[in-house]
Amino acid sequence: MAETVKSLGLHQRIPMDILNEAFKAELNGEPDLKRLSELINTEYAGKNRQKKGFWQIKTTLANNPLVEYCRGRKDEVLVALKSDSDRNLILSAVTAARYPFVYDLFCALAKQFRLQDEINTDLILRMMGTKYGANKSVYNVQINAVAQMLEAGMITRAKVGVYEFADAQKPVYDVTRDVWMESYFINEPLVSRNDAGGVMHFEPYFRYLKVE
Repeated sequence: MAETVKSLGLHQRIPMDILNEAFKAELNGEPDLKRLSELINTEYAGKNRQKKGFWQIKTTLANNPLVEYCRGRKDEVLVALKSDSDRNLILSAVTAARYPFVYDLFCALAKQFRLQDEINTDLILRMMGTKYGANKSVYNVQINAVAQMLEAGMITRAKVGVYEFADAQKPVYDVTRDVWMESYFINEPLVSRNDAGGVMHFEPYFRYLKVE
């Protein structure tokens, strides 16, 4: 059965720089909603889009088990966020941990890029449609998810509606690898945590992470 529209979650594009500021404030236990609103208002025109953007970032961080995990390693994570590659990976993991659609998209693209160099929007919709159905909401959510992957450097745009796999990003800090791993286990609760080494080498979700 296709997932409900509500479960898709990512109904507004999340600018990575604003998510980063909100995430750091959340880790520090000092969420500044006024500051977040000001940042959102500079990004979006129109009260409705601003309201939706504000709600989207709050929803992404609220009740997110990966945010709780990062709080336990706050100092390490805050340092890692200063590195571009680590920030891209950590924020992508936070989003994937909150929205299963984003996690499924990461996995679906990684699998397909093993077979071909380019993927277009129609193929993305067909792949995601097998679980989430074919409707306007799925189309809109994949636009937002793909936009975030582009901004994080996980994929590149070959031309309008056509995407290529970007080079895997190498984290500078060990905590980033651990955060990515935790986001995987959040989405795959039945997988044994004792097999972390195995999943890192064989699961498509880890193709975005360069490990040696």
